[in-house]
Amino acid sequence: GLPDRDAQRYATLLQAQLRQRLGYNEVYAESRAVGGAKVTDARAWVNRDFQGPAPDLVTTLYGYNDKSGVFSAQQFADSLSDYYRRICVVTGGKTAILPLTTIPGAGPRFVMMDDFAQAVRDVAGSWHISYLDLGAAMKKIGREELLPYMGDMAHPNPSGHEFMATVIADYLVQQVEAAK
Repeated sequence: GLPDRDAQRYATLLQAQLRQRLGYNEVYAESRAVGGAKVTDARAWVNRDFQGPAPDLVTTLYGYNDKSGVFSAQQFADSLSDYYRRICVVTGGKTAILPLTTIPGAGPRFVMMDDFAQAVRDVAGSWHISYLDLGAAMKKIGREELLPYMGDMAHPNPSGHEFMATVIADYLVQQVEAAK
């Protein structure tokens, strides 16, 4: 639902924000998003998506399509954990993983993804890794107030992508500053 996906997706915006805020132009953020993809698809694409040098960090944002595919929260969690395992194997453990919790849907679907967001939190806990609660950040906006950030019931519009990029950049910059 983005008029100019290459310029408006949150990965592109995140890259620009991180470069500006960190004062370092060698930050690269790519989106490997595929419309309609589920985490089960991502598991099959690991070898393709992680060819070449291992990235320093990978963020994951799955759930909506999985739920629409009638997967239970436990099936989703199991697939997500297996996806992380596969990333570790393919990258030789060189890539940090930052799960982003499943984001809410719009309008009547505002609470529909809560169990999948919790599954992401639980998987991150079982892996002893940090996660970014993007779902909670978006829910904090409010059910009705979130509507201007959404292009449809499931997908953020340009304003939503900008919001997501800013939340992720805030978190990453905070982590960098804390590590100094």
